[in-house]
Amino acid sequence: MTGLKAQASSPKPEGNPPRVLLVIRDDRDRLAVAGAVRGAGHRVSAVDQATAALAEFAEHPPGVVIVDLVLGGDAQRVIRAASTQPKPVAAIAIADRRHPEASAEALRLGVVDVVSRPIASGDIAAALKNAAELREIQAHPGPPEPDVSVADGMLLSVGLRKVWESVRHLSKSRANVLIVGERGSGRERLALAIHAQGGHPQPYVAIDCSYVAAPGVSADDIARFEHELSAAIAQPRPIFLRNVSDLPLAVQGTLERLSADRERAGGDSLPRVLASAEPPIGEAVERKLFRRDLFERLAVVRLDLPPLRQRPQDVALLVSLFLKDACRRHDLGAKIFSPSARALLAALPWRGNASELRLLAERLALIVSRGVIQQEDVLAEVRFDGAETRGHAEGTLREARGRFERDYITSVLQRHRGRMGAAAKELGIERTNLYRKIKQLKIRT
Repeated sequence: MTGLKAQASSPKPEGNPPRVLLVIRDDRDRLAVAGAVRGAGHRVSAVDQATAALAEFAEHPPGVVIVDLVLGGDAQRVIRAASTQPKPVAAIAIADRRHPEASAEALRLGVVDVVSRPIASGDIAAALKNAAELREIQAHPGPPEPDVSVADGMLLSVGLRKVWESVRHLSKSRANVLIVGERGSGRERLALAIHAQGGHPQPYVAIDCSYVAAPGVSADDIARFEHELSAAIAQPRPIFLRNVSDLPLAVQGTLERLSADRERAGGDSLPRVLASAEPPIGEAVERKLFRRDLFERLAVVRLDLPPLRQRPQDVALLVSLFLKDACRRHDLGAKIFSPSARALLAALPWRGNASELRLLAERLALIVSRGVIQQEDVLAEVRFDGAETRGHAEGTLREARGRFERDYITSVLQRHRGRMGAAAKELGIERTNLYRKIKQLKIRT
């Protein structure tokens, strides 16, 4: 059916999504994909060879092109042409799992997404959604949302919302606040917000207590640190003690004595102390490794920040913001994560919390040239314990992906006690695709 060109349309949905051009040789596949595209609310045109597709680009440019990689070099011609149009056309590839090298080349050329056979309508809809999201941020990149506004109302987890509600309640207080959380969980960002809510005209005095816990610290170093503490407590500006749980016992005693002396002196100029500590500080108090009197003085109000691994629903939002910020700072084109990449990111434990997530987003922004960062890109950069690996995981990428998918799907099924509908919804796939995955990956249910 050389040069065949079929036209089909459905009522134009609200929002006027772009027309989709199909470049698919097989009649059955073309009809199936056309039905899925219409079901997603798009108008459809179809051709069966590259020459006809390039003519379409010249005469009636589509918004999206879906090209079958079985066309080989012709498929690559279409993908290259899509990226060089005056108004770029988002390209989606249909791939055969038996030929991963074709998918890899298509991704290198800049396709938005790859849909593997057997073709499922849900996979086509998800790929079109990726294309639409990328087009939107390319058209309206805008400035990145500031981190504090994200934490102050946009995050989804209940635990963080409660913490940030407490910040607003502290706006008129001068009470000392101890912020307990793992490193990278946003302790200093929270301290800055508390300070900002208090309306103090000057920035707080920040002191890093890890300095005196470092190997090889000398008596002179400790003396200089204690002098810095004394000078900070003698003035009225708020103080932020970063990593206060790192202080040696002797320096803890100095800090408690200086604070007590300043309090006895009285007056309205007593500085407010904000401090951050890691969660074992409570255990350290019980084991007499941290002075109880100092702990009670610092923790007039205690705020506990939940680690990122306990709020996976926040990961997708945060990583999208971090990616957008990285693209802006490095003057890169707009990029997004695919749904499967976001699902993978949400499943990882993030021992380094938001700091680790931010670094990964920045690295992916720099090394992935196309607009949509795929699950494979993330798999190449992380280990399954959440620590970064920079591509040194054992086994092939296919084996790594299979291990992750098997473990992840098993954990979701366990969480939903085998309820296929609920598990499929969380995974973002159709129930039939979930059954297929279970059989393919030999998951015992």
